[in-house]
Amino acid sequence: MPGRAWAAACWSRLVLESSELGDADAPLARESDTINERAGLTGDERGGAGPGPAGRQRWRTILAVLLIVVGCVLAPLAGVAVWARNQVTNTDRYVRTVAPLASDPAIQAAMAD
Repeated sequence: MPGRAWAAACWSRLVLESSELGDADAPLARESDTINERAGLTGDERGGAGPGPAGRQRWRTILAVLLIVVGCVLAPLAGVAVWARNQVTNTDRYVRTVAPLASDPAIQAAMAD
């Protein structure tokens, strides 16, 4: 129970101090600073956004956009490739597709020349 009393006293002190200051975020900011000081954290170690994570995020975004664009370009090409493969490798379907061309007079004239 002594731990609870101590926590309640600390919380009431924080609430009292924040009400005196008129800033609702003051206790959280002070508590965060106190925790960081106790842990010996400074600068980028405190969890703030430093130049490192922002740079990595930028590269991730660029890479994601690039991969999406490549996927959008390759998806229709893949569909056409599958269709062409099915047309060419299936002999009966190929003959059904090309047979009407042999009876076309324009094609016959072009082949004769």
